[in-house]
Amino acid sequence: MLLELRIDRANARYCARTLAGDGAGTEIWTLLKAHGPQRTTVEVRFYLPERRPDRLAALGEKYRSSHACLWDQDEAMMMRREALSARERTRRKASAAPLALGALCQLRERLPLLIDVDEEPFRLLELEDGALVAHGTICPHWLGPLENAVPENGKLRCPWHGYLFDVRTGMSADGRGYRLAPAPMVVVDPLTSEVTLNARADCRLERRGEHAIVSPRSPGPRHRERRPAPEPR
Repeated sequence: MLLELRIDRANARYCARTLAGDGAGTEIWTLLKAHGPQRTTVEVRFYLPERRPDRLAALGEKYRSSHACLWDQDEAMMMRREALSARERTRRKASAAPLALGALCQLRERLPLLIDVDEEPFRLLELEDGALVAHGTICPHWLGPLENAVPENGKLRCPWHGYLFDVRTGMSADGRGYRLAPAPMVVVDPLTSEVTLNARADCRLERRGEHAIVSPRSPGPRHRERRPAPEPR
């Protein structure tokens, strides 16, 4: 398949054309009209190389529904990025005291557990070998969500662009150089079975251009437990 993308910035529109392969001759025009910093009208027009009315109607509905879904997902992504960027600008200074999470047997009943530590979101979970780990829930690429990512072979995959991270270390697992916000250590007292999150020589992610960098930071006791919204009945 050969595609062509033409962008008309002056008129706030762009066109994707299929030049060869399946759907050759198809044109999809997207027209944008800004109404303010938080509102934009998006109009998408489909021009399909199909002459049979019944076939054209079926194809048109498939294109319409798929693009509506894509635009809804994209809007949610951009709103999430804006909210996280705004929070980063107002983040408070961190401290380094350990955070008590209670007895191990009771904690296991609450896993996986979403928790904010100094306004940085983490998820605490138990791996297949019984190890308790905490990991950052924001992908440093485009700030995608990792709070529902299922570990596979010790790796987390971002649902937005497929970036892979080692769930134990937060380091990149696909060679693309990004890493999660370093998480506090999960410590289980061998005598009391009490669990704490302990600060380590830590850092937080910042953004410059298209890449993530790190700067000094330590997690501390300012925290609140977060639970997923209940499923609709």
